[in-house]
Order: sequence, then C-alpha cells, then structure tokens
Amino acid sequence: MRAPKRTPKGQTGQWKESPLFVPQQSEEGYDGGVQEFATVRDAKEFLVRRIGTEADRRGIALSEIEKKMLYFSETGWTLPDMADVNASFDRDCNQGRYEAKIARLIRHIRASDKKGHEPGLHIWDDAVRKLRDEDHYLLVMIDQATGPEFSWGHVARLGAMVLIGTGVLLAAIWFFMFR
Repeated sequence: MRAPKRTPKGQTGQWKESPLFVPQQSEEGYDGGVQEFATVRDAKEFLVRRIGTEADRRGIALSEIEKKMLYFSETGWTLPDMADVNASFDRDCNQGRYEAKIARLIRHIRASDKKGHEPGLHIWDDAVRKLRDEDHYLLVMIDQATGPEFSWGHVARLGAMVLIGTGVLLAAIWFFMFR
C-alpha cells in the first residue's frame, strides 16, 4: 500500500468546522455555554471532525479508510459501508500504528483545548460521554490518548470492597484466635 500524501502544515483539507459546534459568543469571546448532543451520531460527527481538522493542521494525512474507521461501531450508529471498510482496513492497514496516530492527534487536541486555544474542552468531554452510551472503536483511541474516564463511583466501590475485605479478614483472625 502506498503511503498517502501529507497535507502541508496549516492547509485545511476536507474537514470543515462542525455545524454541531457553534460556540456561544459574548463580547469577551466564548462564554462557556454547554453543548448538548442530541444523538450519539451528532457527538461522533463532532469528534471525527475535530480529529480530521487536527490532522490537516498538523500535516498528517489520513487515508479514506482511516477516516471512515473513525466511525466504526459494532453496536451503534456507523457508516452504511462499514463492513467493506473494516475488511479493507484489516487487509491494508496496521491497526497499532493507526490507533497510535489517532491517539496522538487526540492528545494534541486535548493539549490545545487545555491551553485555551479552543473552547472545546468541555464540548469534547460531552461528546465522549455521549459515545460511552454505546460501543465505539473511537473510544479505544480516546482512552489510549487520555486514559479511561475517571469515575468517583469506581473509587467508592473499590473503597467499599477494601473495607469489607479488611473486615472479613479481621473477623477471621479474631475467630481463630479466640475460639
């Protein structure tokens, strides 16, 4: 397979700003309004456009198959020709390199958002949360880039299990010592 041509840095490609993301503006700029995604498809379209725009900005070419694989899901909304796309991807692409490339782009997006260059940090998080309602390949690469979504619920369950385990252990020791 021939490597795709790189897009010159700074040149925009086919990725247009998402019509789903229209930041609320005030005289001082972005006012931090919350973006709600009506559907998982809306959220996925937003994330895919952000990744594509970042790839164009950094001069990293994505083949047509690589672009379409950002939409892959076995259970949720995806492109109608995804079975053929997936077969081509398995045949022609290196999954590890692809996932690393997309994860690197996601890290760049997150770093830029955290620096305040893009008002999309909270909107990105909202879109990711919406996708977590289903199983999407894109989440694998997002988790590679950012780690799995943190949850206090997981911490609380782990803490409860440790306390229960410690209690059972202490009760067993007490039982065998004073029997």
